[in-house]
Amino acid sequence: EQAFRDAIRLSPGDAPAHVNLANLLYRRGDWDAAMTAYSEAVRIAPRDQGARLGLARTLVKKARFDDAVAEFRRLLQIAPNSAVAHLDLANAYIRRGDFPTAIVEFREAARLDPTDVVSRINLGTALSLEGQTDEAVAAFHDALRLDPNHPDAHFNLAEALIEQGKVGEGIEEYRQVLRVRPSDPGAYVAIGRALLRAERLDEAVAHFRQALALDPNHLEAKQALDYALSIQNK
Repeated sequence: EQAFRDAIRLSPGDAPAHVNLANLLYRRGDWDAAMTAYSEAVRIAPRDQGARLGLARTLVKKARFDDAVAEFRRLLQIAPNSAVAHLDLANAYIRRGDFPTAIVEFREAARLDPTDVVSRINLGTALSLEGQTDEAVAAFHDALRLDPNHPDAHFNLAEALIEQGKVGEGIEEYRQVLRVRPSDPGAYVAIGRALLRAERLDEAVAHFRQALALDPNHLEAKQALDYALSIQNK
């Protein structure tokens, strides 16, 4: 940090030095100091994309979502084809609760970067939140086409399939999560709940027990097991 501050003292108008300092402060979690440094870089070099992106992301960290959206929009005036900026803007809209606009931005991010898995997973999640389950399933399949082993894509696809009433297919997608993350208690709980829905009680209990074997303090697993046992003992 001191080296960056020394560079700024020697050359106060050096925007990259301010950005370097801001990036360090951001990684450290010192949002206020990072915002000050990014803001100074933007003042010196208004078209510096790294400075504007860092400032917008810092505003998100400070829960100033309206200001973050405005800053991402200013960045996109400079770099309209930045997939990263569209993705981050979409995430800011999600934090603001504006899912329809987030969906537009996720779609644009995915269009601009045909290899990006995250934009497609986030798109599917936003579509699910808006009740557009068929389109969500398509987005998750698109993500898995790019990365067949992505556990979040499998998990979210499972949730969407179960929402469609395709419980068996959903269970199989949860099992794909465990193939990649075999020590994930949350995946065992999710499968257990789906098995309960399919009235496969003994299997559900076994999965809840496995979740607790991995994490004895997993509250959701404890509650789900207690519920399943109460049914089993009737």
